[in-house]
Amino acid sequence: MYKNILTDHDSGYMAKEQAIPQNATADGNGVVQDFSGMQSKMEAVAVVASDIVLADTKTITVKLQESDDGQTYSDAGVVFTHTASGETTFSAGDILGRFTPSVDAKPYTKAVLYSDDPAVTGSVSVKVGILP
Repeated sequence: MYKNILTDHDSGYMAKEQAIPQNATADGNGVVQDFSGMQSKMEAVAVVASDIVLADTKTITVKLQESDDGQTYSDAGVVFTHTASGETTFSAGDILGRFTPSVDAKPYTKAVLYSDDPAVTGSVSVKVGILP
């Protein structure tokens, strides 16, 4: 069951097949989601879209940030983070991580991608899943 993601028809992506930023941080290229009032019934799922190759000692992170007004964001939680020990490859289709926003989530939530690897390759999608 862990590899399955239950989604609403076209519920949107917070990031869709977005390249991992090289030695930078980038907001997700998808839609900002409203998890408020969902009572922890939805989740953000980070899935490898194309193979990610991360150099030794380098880090990638996928996190969520939330806001009351859609302008000023603060960290809501980490979906996935990994520091490589030796060159590391994540294969297309791998689920990197899942994060369920809190019951008091703010109305604007976006995905944020980060890497300190100037040569990282690959891409990720952050999907919105529904918890059964």
